Amino acid sequence: MQRIQSQDQRFHNGDPFNGVQGTAVTAEFLNALQEEVSGVIESAGIALDVTKTNQLRQAIATIAGVSTTRKAGDSTTAVATDEFVQIATGGIATVDLTGGGDVSLLQEAWGQAIIVFTGVLANNINVIVPAKADQWVIVNQMTGAFSLGVKTLAGAPFYALQGQSYHLICDGTNILPANSDPRIMPGSNSSAYVNSPIVLVAGTYDIDTAAGAFPIDLPPNPKRGTCITLVDTSCTWGTQSPTLRRNGKTIMNIDEDMLINVEDITFSIWFNGSTWRLK
Repeated sequence: MQRIQSQDQRFHNGDPFNGVQGTAVTAEFLNALQEEVSGVIESAGIALDVTKTNQLRQAIATIAGVSTTRKAGDSTTAVATDEFVQIATGGIATVDLTGGGDVSLLQEAWGQAIIVFTGVLANNINVIVPAKADQWVIVNQMTGAFSLGVKTLAGAPFYALQGQSYHLICDGTNILPANSDPRIMPGSNSSAYVNSPIVLVAGTYDIDTAAGAFPIDLPPNPKRGTCITLVDTSCTWGTQSPTLRRNGKTIMNIDEDMLINVEDITFSIWFNGSTWRLK
């Protein structure tokens, strides 16, 4: 942009009767003005239209977020409306995942604060969320003898148990529980009931394989002293044997996953800083 090139950089009327010339409007000035105005309109995603005289106002309102509420999950620098803030901090999206396979969650859903999954699972599926820092409350209201995982495209899934809700955080790669164990209240001696694949955290788990064996993953980044207790709550490990997967670490200094094929037992495993050890 530039100011008019008069002596005081202001416009002046001419006076032909007294021989006073008006301010000369140059092509450079008009081109600069045109591009400044057009640039604002086009940056708002509005195509220039010679028949309209309100496009600059529309563009300013759009950029400022005044006239419309931005889509849930929008991360532009537009000013947030009250409606947008309410959606981002307390909005609820209900997503029916009946049947099908892995699904990428739409922005209209992951932009909400609370996501409720409903429907009947016909397969083990993963819900893919964007690989960016974010957080949600996830509620699994689904039925069906299959697992529901929440993950980024490249990250490991967090398995959400049916009938449970979780406060989950995405660190840009993986989905992590906000608490040490979202199924167990802090200070509680309760155990978590599990009948589908899961990534473990510290705590006690009642593992039910009556409907079939499934993998159990140890934490990918355990802290020294992390302790996990597993209970054969269905007394079926002898025939429906779960596999305890080491998830990048070793178990008793051995680079192998552990098949648990003894039933009606309870045992604990803890991380000593270098390997998982049985107690």
